[in-house]
Amino acid sequence: MRVLSFRVLFACILLFAMLAGAGAQDAAKSAGVFETPLTLENLDAAAFAAWVDGAEKPMDYKDGPRHVIWTKTTACEWDGVSFGDSEKSGIRHMRIGWKTPLTVGTVLVRGSVQVSALKADAAYPGNMANEGEWISAVRLKGGDVSKDEAAPEICVVWVLPPNTVTRALRFTHSAAAGDKRRAGWIAGISLISERLANIAPQAIVIASARNDETARMAAARIVNESYDSWAAWDNGPDGGAKVVSPENPATVTLIWPQAVKLRGLNALWAGFASAEVDLYKGAPDRHPSEAKEADWQLVKTFDGIENHYPRQFGNNWMDFGQDINTRAVRLRMTKATHEGHPHLGGKTKDGKRVWLGELMALQMLADQDIQTALLPAAAVRREAVRFRAAAIREVTGAPTKAVWIQDAGETACVFSEKPTIRLMGFDTEDLLGERAILPGIGWYVKPQLTPDGKRVVFADAADHSVNVVNFDGTGRRLIVKDDVGDLSNTAVCTDPGSGVTWVYASIMEKRGDQQVFTIRRYQIDHPEVNELVWDKAPAGHFSVNGDGRFASGACGGGGSGGNSPQGLFSLPNQWFKMMSNGCWPSMSRDASRRCWVFDGRHQNVFIFVPDELGNAGPRTVCTFVNLPGIFGELYHPRWSNHPRFLALTGSYRPQDWKWTSDAKISPEAAAKVEVYIGRFAPDFGSVEDWVKVTDNQRGDYFPDVWVQPKPGENVKAAGSALDAAAKPHSGTQVNEGKH
Repeated sequence: MRVLSFRVLFACILLFAMLAGAGAQDAAKSAGVFETPLTLENLDAAAFAAWVDGAEKPMDYKDGPRHVIWTKTTACEWDGVSFGDSEKSGIRHMRIGWKTPLTVGTVLVRGSVQVSALKADAAYPGNMANEGEWISAVRLKGGDVSKDEAAPEICVVWVLPPNTVTRALRFTHSAAAGDKRRAGWIAGISLISERLANIAPQAIVIASARNDETARMAAARIVNESYDSWAAWDNGPDGGAKVVSPENPATVTLIWPQAVKLRGLNALWAGFASAEVDLYKGAPDRHPSEAKEADWQLVKTFDGIENHYPRQFGNNWMDFGQDINTRAVRLRMTKATHEGHPHLGGKTKDGKRVWLGELMALQMLADQDIQTALLPAAAVRREAVRFRAAAIREVTGAPTKAVWIQDAGETACVFSEKPTIRLMGFDTEDLLGERAILPGIGWYVKPQLTPDGKRVVFADAADHSVNVVNFDGTGRRLIVKDDVGDLSNTAVCTDPGSGVTWVYASIMEKRGDQQVFTIRRYQIDHPEVNELVWDKAPAGHFSVNGDGRFASGACGGGGSGGNSPQGLFSLPNQWFKMMSNGCWPSMSRDASRRCWVFDGRHQNVFIFVPDELGNAGPRTVCTFVNLPGIFGELYHPRWSNHPRFLALTGSYRPQDWKWTSDAKISPEAAAKVEVYIGRFAPDFGSVEDWVKVTDNQRGDYFPDVWVQPKPGENVKAAGSALDAAAKPHSGTQVNEGKH
């Protein structure tokens, strides 16, 4: 058995080596202008070295530099190379050289490195520690030109100055003191004579098969410059309904805000074997996302595309043979990949499933500055906003607005801890995207949209006031101010009979020698007209229903979190009845009295529809764990003006919380917190679709959402109609009895 196992192992290694060589040769067939000028014979094993801790050391790989760099006839190995391992932090380099000079315009690398080339007049093979001997390459990064080191998973197109002739490349990694792994790592390298720029990250991606937030997030990864491995985009976990073929292709479309010049594509971690590339030729006034089939023109067909598994860096160059000008390009995958490795067994689902890790769209620069490959930032942003707005409307079915607060300082203000906050908004109809509603940074708390969606009510903790401002940032006006204690807005409601909009605020009132917690409501346009709503006990997260007769919230001490009593208030100032322990209560703003309580895991809500006497009846457990990209807790859940929609933020990993510090989470954790909108199923037993509103590197908290009612639709009375459709429940029903 040992002999057999060894023979089998040897055969597998030999087969992989043969396939690697064949893969390199097949790739060269369609590479065209992207073909590397480097030959195996030209590689100089003696120049393959690393520099760390002030000393140069040979790289210890038996096959030398071909282990990590593609040549005309060989591919890199599957495991990449590490270099410069040391206990010390700081700079380390790796060098690859060749025997005769080559013109090098582009270096494609997956690895945690910067790239530079040996100057033509420097002594070969070059002193890695002498910066004066090397020419730095640059890359496009986030809408700018950069020399920054890439992360290990990132595949970067590095560009050298025009007419660079060199005999060596240097790869540099800077290790920080806190890094667990201080060595540099490179999965693979390809060098090309032509100067190229990858403009795919400036495009919007639309992929076939699915149109939900999970699919949109997956499609965005196609141009994130990351290999993505098993998290790559696919046409579904089980693929499509039919075998992928020319008649049933899976498609990926890249759309730019204006026409661009392209020479070809490069598909990395390609789970398909054949593809066709089309360019958009539709009318200038028709957006490519709305293209008809006649708007697409075939550029070229490509076969022999490889997944390259288990190699962690494998190119599939697709040279168009000429430059094309287009606003969009469509990749039609027409055949699933070959399951040549045991790890790929069954991955194509009998030819129905394809995947794609990264798609590069390559523009030839010739002698032009790489800056010319950058599209106007405003146009790129506008296209991204258009795409996001369309995705939101796909879920809500109507014009939609959102408001929230956002970190504007170093502290993550999950609970509005400091005066370093922006008041933010988004409107699907104006294409301005995420914008500050007020120009300054302040201590804003809990913004809420008025029932007509035209104004924003918010608290200002700096002066203990509640204010209102138009959505466009004009007309800021004070509603009420409390010089005694903290003041906060709690709800906004329009009386269905009179049409008067009321702002509810919690305020401490002096009654004799005591300060008494109260909730009062103020007419938004005549705040001098106000009424007492509640003063029987402290209350938090006070949320009023559509006719103002009931509210949900926390009552009787203990704040609004943990195991504080959550339940129903009868207004004005009648009684409170507990529904459940929990936190973050909210009430639907229709007439149904439907309310929820967040569970301890911050991933589910218990939904109640109490009667007018406060009897809770059965509860429905609705889970939010299907929110795409969420692997932790959720916060700030709030019902929108429409009973079918909610807003919340996430995700927060339990290990990120630091409850004793000023900042409850780190800025790094806050950067991953975004605003989401969810659409309840008609029976409220589940959330049937989600969409992300924000996409930035700052924490976003306390969202509120307004969905424009359809003509003739009365969202305030929608609860009774929805209740009629609420059987059977898709969630879990639990009989709570009476409280």
